[in-house]
Amino acid sequence: MAIICLRCVLKRVCVKGVEPTTTGELKHDVAITLVLLKKEILPSFFDVMTHLLVHLVEELEFCGPVHTQWMYLKPQGVGLG
Repeated sequence: MAIICLRCVLKRVCVKGVEPTTTGELKHDVAITLVLLKKEILPSFFDVMTHLLVHLVEELEFCGPVHTQWMYLKPQGVGLG
């Protein structure tokens, strides 16, 4: 169940259009998801990278959709069809 919640949260973070009214609910869902993960997975799994999920939602509020902020852009003319 925790992995399914994580997938749903990441899917909502990576959408192309974001409604500002849903970010509060998304913050709550991230917190619940991290609690579920901590109950199921060994503590040695959790490091700074799992905590960054909280900050992705904050960046979503401040900077807009995540897909406009990717570090590595897709080169023009390259694709799968």
